[in-house]
Amino acid sequence: MEPAEEPSPAEPPADAGRPRRRMSRRNKRLAAATAIVIVALVAAFWGAQPQEFVTSSQLAANPSRYAGLTIQLRGLVTELNATAGTFLLGDDVVNVTVRYTSLPEAFQVGKEVIVKGQIATVSPLVFAAQEIIVGHAR
Repeated sequence: MEPAEEPSPAEPPADAGRPRRRMSRRNKRLAAATAIVIVALVAAFWGAQPQEFVTSSQLAANPSRYAGLTIQLRGLVTELNATAGTFLLGDDVVNVTVRYTSLPEAFQVGKEVIVKGQIATVSPLVFAAQEIIVGHAR
């Protein structure tokens, strides 16, 4: 019978004789700053929802749902009253009065636009534009 082999002693890890390196103060600060930025970005995007477009019919049907919210109203410019600083934005059913302070160069009746803003008054329904983006003609 052959003698049984004795188990070899475990080899020490390659870095067994070296002291552990500690993070420098600069690296600790950098790691902490990176973690804060990541947490801030996650927190910012966690509650952010993609903003959908609202039609004039949806807005007119339930204005209280959108009261106090900044929304994107999408529709066709059907009439412009430059002296009053308003235009009508509509879909195939309802027109909503939009109050503006300035218009983009390409703005004109018959163009599709997206208006970012809030409801100014409910009765009569007036939407206050903060930003107007001109789309394509229908």
